[in-house]
Amino acid sequence: MTREEILNIINEDEEIYEKVLLFNADMILSHADIKFVLLAGPSCSGKTTTAKKLTDYLSRGGKIVYAISLDDFYLNFENCPIDGNGKLDFECVHALDLELIHKCLASLCAGNRTELPIFDFPTHSRLKEVKVIEPTDHDIYIIEGLHALNPLLYGDFVAEKHIYRIYLDSFEESGAKKGQTRLIRRLVRDYYYRSAKGERTFEMWDSVASGEDKYIRPFAHLAEGCINTFFNYETAVLKKFAVRILSEVPEQSPHKKRADEVMANLSNEKEICPSIVPQTSLLQEFIPPRQFW
Repeated sequence: MTREEILNIINEDEEIYEKVLLFNADMILSHADIKFVLLAGPSCSGKTTTAKKLTDYLSRGGKIVYAISLDDFYLNFENCPIDGNGKLDFECVHALDLELIHKCLASLCAGNRTELPIFDFPTHSRLKEVKVIEPTDHDIYIIEGLHALNPLLYGDFVAEKHIYRIYLDSFEESGAKKGQTRLIRRLVRDYYYRSAKGERTFEMWDSVASGEDKYIRPFAHLAEGCINTFFNYETAVLKKFAVRILSEVPEQSPHKKRADEVMANLSNEKEICPSIVPQTSLLQEFIPPRQFW
């Protein structure tokens, strides 16, 4: 393919995503009662970037927008629930401080000054500092996280007329790469941004995927809006980084076979240089820093 053909594919994908996102923003702005936008989706579905873009669209529409991450409501490690294998269960909704979430939502609904927690992931604990919101009549709160659509969080604390729900996912095409694009996103992101090697990502992935099927997708049908964050060109952009990570998985690793399968599925993919991906693209959330290109 020529550079022009590649750019056309990229621009078409980006335009589809932006149009759907703008449609949802317009729906929110057209209903004056909406105060809470609940944004959920599985791991590496692009929640962070989508929340930022939605904040920008709603701000242009005259709203004061606060992005609230459910990650800040994680319980400290010593209070985290245990799964059936005796390990800390970060995937279930009860890994969040539901009581504090309810308190904060009720406070915001009442128009009261609200203190939000800040979770420090390096220490796996909540900081003493807090974020403060002084509500106004023009506020919209984007609540983003894996469990944002679960009624346990908001059902008894926010009136239905004040809610707009959005579900994100990466719906790939059929074929060899079906079911692997989010895994590739996660491999690359964890390696370059979280200092986690491919083995660690594979080790966690089955638990992550199982948690999504149990705790996230069952609530997708509640969403007023659904956004597909899959880009046809993304695997070509992430290929060389993924191959580098996959090739480092040791021969004796229990994840070696899976790593080789993913690498085989990438073998016929033509690489696309990350430099031609728009700076505003959701895919920038997963592309490594330039020094690694």
